[in-house]
Amino acid sequence: MPRGQTNIGDIAQRLGVSSRTLQRKLAAKNVSHTQLVQRARNELACMYLAENKTRVSVIASRLGYRDASNFSRAFHRWTGQSPLEWRKKFQTTQPTDQSCSHRGTVVHCARS
Repeated sequence: MPRGQTNIGDIAQRLGVSSRTLQRKLAAKNVSHTQLVQRARNELACMYLAENKTRVSVIASRLGYRDASNFSRAFHRWTGQSPLEWRKKFQTTQPTDQSCSHRGTVVHCARS
């Protein structure tokens, strides 16, 4: 994601289809490119935070955010918690009790 691999044109090209064809196929499944990118970021954020070794600023960079502040705001929008609050709760609860959700999509982060 930090390398700009989330551009729909680049993704369509890698898949060997036009951007418009990719957009039509996604629309047929009632999902957009933007929604898929946000879901992927959400899931990866939960996985990185669950590791408890990676700083929030590093996670933000890995996910393509300009800085930790932008990432923290997005994460709060997804979960209602800051990344550090989520991490702390994850560390003190059972793996199935702490989830990361994005507009109805729930991602369960398992501890390693």
